[in-house]
Amino acid sequence: MLIPLIQEICHNPVESRQHRKAMNKLLLELQYLPGLSKSVHPDYLDALNQTWLWVTKNICEQFKLDSNSVEKRLTTWINSTLKWRIKDLYIKDYKGQKITQILKPIGGITTPARNDLDFLIDEIERQEKQNLSKKIEDYINNDPDQLLTNCHPKNYPHVNCQILSQRLLLKQPPDKMLPLAKELNINHQTLNSHFKRNCLKHLQTIAKQLGYNHE
Repeated sequence: MLIPLIQEICHNPVESRQHRKAMNKLLLELQYLPGLSKSVHPDYLDALNQTWLWVTKNICEQFKLDSNSVEKRLTTWINSTLKWRIKDLYIKDYKGQKITQILKPIGGITTPARNDLDFLIDEIERQEKQNLSKKIEDYINNDPDQLLTNCHPKNYPHVNCQILSQRLLLKQPPDKMLPLAKELNINHQTLNSHFKRNCLKHLQTIAKQLGYNHE
């Protein structure tokens, strides 16, 4: 049953009805594979669903189909990803602990263990960077002092630093410089020079004003 389903999946275009129908049947079959990794974690189904999504995208390219122990090899192949997804759940839980859970009482004084202290410092620094990034992003989008909006090459007000910062830094994925220059109808070198010499300089000043301290 498994081999014909996989063959039908891989021999039909992804957008075809045959592919979708065979894939749905295969996923139903795979849920009953003996030896599939299990977990009592409350978010186990999320890890399992992520794994099924991975299977749909990779089974034709990464799973070698032959008549030898297909069921066993499928289980091993799926578990190679599912076990990592389960592990990620517990790592996420650990990183999500509150500071008060990380601190451990030693000799009547609440003192962090060495490894936990390193982790705590990393988490604080990460959070501070996230907060600063959010402040800079808000500043770029709102431009309260119009510092970015008013900074542009002569005769190109539409190529101001606010627009460029949004397109080259905030947008995901960010635009590339050459296609953006063509879109804005400006010389590529002029755009590149303006962004590096003026926009980035303003952004560095803004970052320092918002609390960035490069030691």
